[in-house]
Amino acid sequence: MKWLGSTMAGVWVLFIGVSLFGICMAYNAARMRSQLRRYPWKPYAVNVLPPGLGGPVVQLRPTGSESVYIQSVVSLNLRWHHVQGSSTLWFCGIPGRGGVLARPGGEPLLWGRRIRIQRLRHWHERASA
Repeated sequence: MKWLGSTMAGVWVLFIGVSLFGICMAYNAARMRSQLRRYPWKPYAVNVLPPGLGGPVVQLRPTGSESVYIQSVVSLNLRWHHVQGSSTLWFCGIPGRGGVLARPGGEPLLWGRRIRIQRLRHWHERASA
């Protein structure tokens, strides 16, 4: 009978973990849908910096401007390769705050968010790929 109690505890821990993961994925999808309804797609020249402690960092460079917007890619690491090796990405949102990133073909959609630590963001602005 003891094994049944420990098995049920394991099932509950697994259920809670999977539920939290699903809630986070649903929230991210809703956030991307909201950005896609509000803002148009714009192409940006990009430099993709390799992932450090988090996902890869994308430097968005608007054409005809010297400004650089830093976006950290928020997705599973299985999808990070979709931004690697790209010289142009489409962005839908507010540069410097957050939005949806996609390759020129439109798939897959990835969430890009601003790096909140100012010192780290400025370091990534000066870094080159």
